[in-house]
Amino acid sequence: MKAVYERFSKKNATHLVFYVDGTTHATIEASFVLIAKANGLEESSEAALAWMSNLDTEFFMYIDNADDPTINMRGFFSNSDYVRVIITTRLSEKARHYSQGDGSILKLESLSEEESIKLLAKTACLSEEAVVRDRNLIAMLVKELCYLPLAVVQAGTCISKSGWPVHLYLKKFHSLQALLLDGRNDTVEATAIDDYPLHLYTTWKLSYDILPERAQALLWLCSYLHHTGITEQLFHNALKVKRYYAQLICVIWTCPRRDVVSSNGLKLGGIGDCLDD
Repeated sequence: MKAVYERFSKKNATHLVFYVDGTTHATIEASFVLIAKANGLEESSEAALAWMSNLDTEFFMYIDNADDPTINMRGFFSNSDYVRVIITTRLSEKARHYSQGDGSILKLESLSEEESIKLLAKTACLSEEAVVRDRNLIAMLVKELCYLPLAVVQAGTCISKSGWPVHLYLKKFHSLQALLLDGRNDTVEATAIDDYPLHLYTTWKLSYDILPERAQALLWLCSYLHHTGITEQLFHNALKVKRYYAQLICVIWTCPRRDVVSSNGLKLGGIGDCLDD
């Protein structure tokens, strides 16, 4: 593994890197179609894999979010002798299944207690005085979060945005976690996912609950989109459309001509005439 790293990390070396979203069969297929399209091939996963298998230079295949235990990623590996496959997964069993040889698995460990306390204090925007005063409570909270960076950041951000003191966040965390465990309020399928136990979902739910209703509704809409498609440009375009329709409604409302609006909706010609006037 070290030899491979040293060879690929040379500054003067250039290597192809192919990104594959391993979330679902659909995202995997879409990733290979994009690879095929970018290289002027027939737009299919088969064409992309066949082309990659014939490459005569070393390259990376990066498969991200391979967390579905029902998908066998080996069926999507290139047959090339030059390929180096990197897989990110939260499934320990899958990591062992895909690994080859000692040192081929790199597990991201949790933070230490001190690192977790510093991270929470930073993301929660706590003063030095507050950290000293509430250190025992902070230590208790980060322990509850198993020192996972993502959970600690979620908790810290929620504390910062809500204005809750640490003891109140801890109280709400325990109450919500009890409801989630009881199953009356929510259900979380996390049995197959390593390192993503209930306490992490609890921090997400607490953060979600403090959002305004309009922000929650926006997240509902975004849930229908692939995460790579939620770009800044998407919101710029939405704002342009909103302004356009706001102007259109204003024109219809103020236009003196009565035939602009019919019982069937808008007469675009009438609006144009009105604008010309």
